Amino acid sequence: MPRRRVVVLAVAAVLAAGVLGSGWWLVRRDSRVDPSTVALPSTSGEPTEVRAYFAGDGAPLVAFLEATSDLPATSTPEQCQALAAELTGIGEPPDLMGLAVWVPDPGVRDVAVQHTTAVGRYLDECGAGRPLESAADRAHFSATVLRRLLERDGVL
Repeated sequence: MPRRRVVVLAVAAVLAAGVLGSGWWLVRRDSRVDPSTVALPSTSGEPTEVRAYFAGDGAPLVAFLEATSDLPATSTPEQCQALAAELTGIGEPPDLMGLAVWVPDPGVRDVAVQHTTAVGRYLDECGAGRPLESAADRAHFSATVLRRLLERDGVL
């Protein structure tokens, strides 16, 4: 009887380790999606509308993307203030969000809104002196996807 109990406990331990290991792998795998290979939303119309928008009213969003494509995961308060000043020179946050909301293609619009939101959160964390790695990862992800969409549509 004790031997059977040991075998049952060993099998249970192996199964539990397998379940926990699989769960950990799924969580880590899903949290590390490569933005350079993620599927892009399909275009809902002519890319000429998107190109015209980003050549005109939406031009500050291109400058914003260029300035925020690779935000650092560590920073000093002085660097955060300099970045905030640089981005304010491109456009005030509500104005940039307003421009993102008016992108004519829904897929590009969603990613532009996500990116402006991600950068806003990054700046909030940066200004509060909190860790930036997660916020920098989110901003990098959205910047990479937005860049791919704009390249696809001939904006960049």
